[in-house]
Amino acid sequence: MLQVKDLRKEYVTDKSVITKALDGVTLDFPETGMVFILGKSGSGKSTLLNLCGGLDKVTSGEIIINGKSSKNFTGKDFDSYRNTFVGFVFQEYNVLEDYTVAENVALAMELQGKKRNREEIASILNEVEMAELASRKSGTLSGGQKQRVAIARAIVKQPEIILADEPTGALDSETGTQIFELLKKLSASRLVLVVSHDRDFAEQYADRIIELKDGKVDSDVVCTEGKEDKKEVSQETGAAIEPLAERKETEFIRARLPFKHVLRMGFKSLKGKPVRFAFSIILCIFAFVLLGLSSTLMFYSEKSVVVETMRLSPGNYVTVGKGFETRLFYHYNDGRVEENGDSLRKSTGFTVEEYEQFQRKYPDALAKVSFFNEPYNFELSSDTWDYYGTIDQYVIANPSLKVLAGRLPAASDEIAIPEFLFNAMKLEQTKFVFVTEEDVAAGQLVNESAPKHTVSTYEDVLYSQSNPATIFVNGGAQTFNFKIVGVYQSDKEPAAYKSLKRAVENGEDTDTGDFPEQSSAWSRVRDNGFYSYFALSTEFLMEYGHLYERKPVVFEPHESEHSWEEYQSNYTQTPDSIIDGIILKHSHNLSKLNRIVGLAYEKHADDSYFTVNSPVLSELNQVNRQVGLFRNAFLYAGLGLTVFAFLLMFNLISVSVITKKKDIGILRALGARSLDVFFVFFVEALMIALVSSVAAFAFSAIICYVLDIMMIKTIKAAIFVFGIFPMLFILGIAALTSFLATLIPVANYTKKSPVESIRMP
Repeated sequence: MLQVKDLRKEYVTDKSVITKALDGVTLDFPETGMVFILGKSGSGKSTLLNLCGGLDKVTSGEIIINGKSSKNFTGKDFDSYRNTFVGFVFQEYNVLEDYTVAENVALAMELQGKKRNREEIASILNEVEMAELASRKSGTLSGGQKQRVAIARAIVKQPEIILADEPTGALDSETGTQIFELLKKLSASRLVLVVSHDRDFAEQYADRIIELKDGKVDSDVVCTEGKEDKKEVSQETGAAIEPLAERKETEFIRARLPFKHVLRMGFKSLKGKPVRFAFSIILCIFAFVLLGLSSTLMFYSEKSVVVETMRLSPGNYVTVGKGFETRLFYHYNDGRVEENGDSLRKSTGFTVEEYEQFQRKYPDALAKVSFFNEPYNFELSSDTWDYYGTIDQYVIANPSLKVLAGRLPAASDEIAIPEFLFNAMKLEQTKFVFVTEEDVAAGQLVNESAPKHTVSTYEDVLYSQSNPATIFVNGGAQTFNFKIVGVYQSDKEPAAYKSLKRAVENGEDTDTGDFPEQSSAWSRVRDNGFYSYFALSTEFLMEYGHLYERKPVVFEPHESEHSWEEYQSNYTQTPDSIIDGIILKHSHNLSKLNRIVGLAYEKHADDSYFTVNSPVLSELNQVNRQVGLFRNAFLYAGLGLTVFAFLLMFNLISVSVITKKKDIGILRALGARSLDVFFVFFVEALMIALVSSVAAFAFSAIICYVLDIMMIKTIKAAIFVFGIFPMLFILGIAALTSFLATLIPVANYTKKSPVESIRMP
């Protein structure tokens, strides 16, 4: 079953001195029996045992297992060989001390892909007289007990060979005798190779004694005289160990460490060094937070920045406009036609049908129209106009408007006013004047002699028989007189106006430059909402909309002395594009903002496009250019932080591998693959990376939010958008650094033979 031919093993010392541990050993071992290998220290006996078990690599020669030569074995083949055919019993026991007795035995079983069989484990532990200690941690056992656990772990795999290296060297005489009695019993059904210094034990228990000297076989004696038959020895000792199961010739079982063990060993490693773990977490969080901040600019997205800025800025409305793009061509006199590549953009409007399509998707959409000039039958002071703005915008009312008093307009001669205008009327109640139709006919648009109308309640501005509250506007071809039938709720008053409003209320002069935020504040309000918009009825649109139809755009060639130029577009404007824009409420909802802002990035086959009108867009143009200039710097900063995170993780895992090198050797001796060892430490690194990443997400989001609030107040832009891409980037870097930081040190140690890992100081 097991043969070694011309086996040689040489070691090279630090001083390049070659030591021959084995020098041409050739042996043929039986299938069963107990074979002792004796010799002085340095004779090569342990080296021979390690080579036979695949724990070390031969310099030359070959090992033949069931007729198959090891010359063609890969490292994975040796792993599978140890997992399948060989069970090890070491002088230093080499049990996993964090595992219980039963768990040590079960691990060897599970590495073979078998399910944990509690009855079988209990039977084997009973055989080695350890059943009562099955739940004890192995680290709390005596030497003799640990050796029994090692034997139980070896035989649970049903190996064909048991290799015992000085199994009683650290035990007292009585315990040593018990161990050899147990090994002798096992040799009845398999080969047991024992390396020992003790000739007395060898002569008492051996079926064959091989002595080595200076790396060569000095003697090889079969012990038969005075020995009992193997079968009788087994019967006398009452061995309860099952015979070996039939196995196909040289069929290797590739080990696979169950994931539960991978997790357990990884967590155990972290638990054993809490200070270093906590320190690594803190440093990794610091690195990942900086990486997160840097990545927000590395993955800078104009759309995302617009969305985030609008989300954090005052106002919760935007106006969607429509335009179309033209292409410019040059036609030269010599007959050549050349496309310039430039494009021009022209604005247009929405049709009623297009507005209705928006309404189906956004039920609160409002159609913005510019049919008239501003109303002229009431007067407010210049200070109040500065605060409330010029009232020359109109929307078509729909149920999304919240009525505060009265109702929404239902007829073509009705109108609703915004709450802002009502507040203006209250603010200057002695200056608000209703002008009669006769005054308008007489040309008196502001009649100072007319009685002043005091406004204090909603009823004061609503039309009735006793209160003919109307508004006159010039619609171009004719003048319209609208009855005020309702007051609807406008947006919350912007914070930027508080000081200005107080000044107006106190009668202070606001034209002295004491309020520099006045103009910019109003422009932001007007673009983000409909604070001062009058609301018309749908009936007005249906009855009078045709009066305001647009003329289609006609592209006329432009001629010069040497060339003429022509604008072309796939878009055809229709006369009924009478709606200037569509007002959409986003209420700072991130999902809705993404959909609305996304309209500005859509590509239409007919060369049309949407615009999202908000002061955010104009404010961000300069910011976008500046960020674009420094994007490479952010990329390099991100790479530097990635290297920093890798070095942190690499240092931690390297130290962890060094401290657990013996466990690595034990796992390898049991047949575990290098990949299994990698996963144990990868879990450790991954836990650190995941904890650090989650914490970094939270800190990065908070820091980005605070920075964006500050940015909104200074440059009117929120440029630190911590979204899905920075999160994925951090996760990716965390996973990559964990992988590389684990791969390098683990690969370095798994290149060593298992016996090197076990014996390394």
